[in-house]
Amino acid sequence: MKNLNNPAARLHALLHKAKQNADLRNKPSTEAWSMLLNAATNNQALMLKRLGGVMELPSIIKARIENLAEVEHDLYLRWLPKVEEAFRANHLAGGFNGFIDKIDDTTLLGIEHCAAILSRRDPDPEIKPEELESLRQRVDGLIKETTEAEIDTDLKRFVLKHLFAIRNAIDEYQVFGSKPLVTAFGEAVAAVYTDPQTAIKASTSPQGIKFWKCVAGLSVLLTVGDQGLKLTEGVLKLLQPPHDTVIEVQIDSASKSNLSHPHPQPNLPTEKKHHPSSP
Repeated sequence: MKNLNNPAARLHALLHKAKQNADLRNKPSTEAWSMLLNAATNNQALMLKRLGGVMELPSIIKARIENLAEVEHDLYLRWLPKVEEAFRANHLAGGFNGFIDKIDDTTLLGIEHCAAILSRRDPDPEIKPEELESLRQRVDGLIKETTEAEIDTDLKRFVLKHLFAIRNAIDEYQVFGSKPLVTAFGEAVAAVYTDPQTAIKASTSPQGIKFWKCVAGLSVLLTVGDQGLKLTEGVLKLLQPPHDTVIEVQIDSASKSNLSHPHPQPNLPTEKKHHPSSP
């Protein structure tokens, strides 16, 4: 299941991955879930948060299937009791086998059927895997650069806070889809109004300019369409310093060809010099 554009697809991908990795079966439950959910083994709170999201997926799938018209709901949801039983048997103090052994091929097939119909009739906004990985690398590089930079303490804290929020949302995409990324994007944009002094200060520093470009690029990856793009452009205008550097979002034909949704996709914003004599 390549497309993770609905909760059933995300649940199927996680369970299929767990079944394919035979080594996970013999590991302690907390360790196995930490590996599956990209959480450090010493960060149990993060693992439990993400596991809670996984455990909520069956009920979300049920509601989404029942909202579809002209569908035999009971037929599509025959796998549900089996998965609910597996989660009840998922004792964190025990082995992962207590959970995964209850997930058989018939159960996976039932979830896959739900994923297929939701993908056709009720899909979520989706980010392509290569786009998500590119964003991950870009954010990781900027986190490293900002951490090592000798810059204003408040500015560093501001940029890193939002970068780590975006990074965490990337890791949670496999469970929650694009919602955490939308939240991280919204919090960054809202910071222009809740912490305007630091936000404007960020627009005049190399690391801050790269950060705002990253936020603008995130608005492109999220399928928020023209409204999201206009919002980002408006924020960038508010952040324009009173002198040289201008941050812009540009659109070209090459970027449009890489879209995973029907809205125009701009490139990441670029810097250019603003000359007072220009019209």
